[in-house]
Amino acid sequence: MTAIDKARAASPLILKKAYRRVVSVIAPFERRIDHGVYRDTRRLLEQTRYWSADRLHDYQEKELDRLLAHCCKQIPYYRKLFGDLEIGSFHSDPFMALSKLPLMDKVTVRQHFDELVARNIPARLRHYETTGGTTDKPLAFFSEKGFSGPRELAFWHDSICRTGYRVGETVAVLRNNTLPAGMISLYNPMRCQLILDPFKLRPDNVHLYIEALVKHGIRYLHAYPSCVSTLIRFCAQRGLEICSTLTAIFAGSENVYPGQREEAEKRFGGRYFSWYGHSEKLIHASECEYSTSYHAFPEYGIVELIDSDGRSISEPGRRGEIVGTGFNNRVMPLLRYRTGDYAEWAPSSACACGRNHPMLVNVHGRWLQELVYGRSGSRISITSINTHSGLFDRVRNMQFVQHEKGKLTLNLIRGEGFSDQDGVMIRSELNRILQDEMEIELDYVDSIETTLRGKHRFLIQNCTDDEPV
Repeated sequence: MTAIDKARAASPLILKKAYRRVVSVIAPFERRIDHGVYRDTRRLLEQTRYWSADRLHDYQEKELDRLLAHCCKQIPYYRKLFGDLEIGSFHSDPFMALSKLPLMDKVTVRQHFDELVARNIPARLRHYETTGGTTDKPLAFFSEKGFSGPRELAFWHDSICRTGYRVGETVAVLRNNTLPAGMISLYNPMRCQLILDPFKLRPDNVHLYIEALVKHGIRYLHAYPSCVSTLIRFCAQRGLEICSTLTAIFAGSENVYPGQREEAEKRFGGRYFSWYGHSEKLIHASECEYSTSYHAFPEYGIVELIDSDGRSISEPGRRGEIVGTGFNNRVMPLLRYRTGDYAEWAPSSACACGRNHPMLVNVHGRWLQELVYGRSGSRISITSINTHSGLFDRVRNMQFVQHEKGKLTLNLIRGEGFSDQDGVMIRSELNRILQDEMEIELDYVDSIETTLRGKHRFLIQNCTDDEPV
């Protein structure tokens, strides 16, 4: 403990609060976050990094036992479920008890929302969140303030530090940020981020993006895979080199398609690093220093693969749906939740990195790299405009449709309580994000178009890009 820390500890409460306010403004990023749940989680991950498979299994067993006890005691939905299934004491074999539970999905959460909220955690500690809703209406749920977020950040930092990144280094972000008109980049010293606006990226201004990367000496770029491909494509068209200081690209929230990794690493000469996760915070799996297999953190949650009949898959090479049970949310824990994503177990459980984590390959998520085309030639990932907010709480379902560049229609099925003001707010938010690139039209419909297999698509794209990829 430093002398400053000792003085703070001995100070009156009012001075401690003032100290926290000052530190939150002037302290380095790594100092501002390195406390409490975040620090404890980073230390846990350092301690468990090379534990044996048996020791990690024991750790999961204890965490699962604690989670099931919490669910049975504090959450009405699970208490009734355990009673209906006649699951008595689960302490002797928590994994067996978990396997007896039925699978749950978005429909389950929507139908039993109030019953799934822990009764012992006050409302002031509930953080309202929504999923992206790429294949369906966004799912609303609660996470725990002061716990879920810091813990999530700790796992994220542990993952990307495998590329050489150190907490506090500036990272460029090319994902879903909209900047004011006339601005393509903005440095955020509080988060050590160089924000780049993906909605304004065009062949005729791509040099400004490269100049911003060079100016700030960027070594790490956090981006959607489709945004990386667009940046590379436009640079190639203009004969520009990617920033020479770039060491690694953190590519996530979309599927990584064949050839994208190879092309990116060829163009900038660094590491194209990917990971798997989702808003529900059940599974976090990342590549390591030596392979592109996704290593699922045992400390984060339990991952299963199931076949079309709901049976567990244990052998490599068989594709199954990813099912998760997370340790990251005590307000609204989800047990055996179907993610809608698919993967296979890796051929070998051994990796040169020395971690004994379950490994996934051929991960195919709900996040498709679907693009809409702006009037100025911009190529915008639908993921970027997939809003995580309460704007769509009173929307039963929705779907984007594009027939012409620069024009985008949003088909909406109105839900209970939807008003004209909701439509105004949705249009306003889309206009804020897309600015001058897109003319937005809202169309209220009674049904949403599906694929031949009956699956819902977030975007129906009837417009093509004239330029070659």
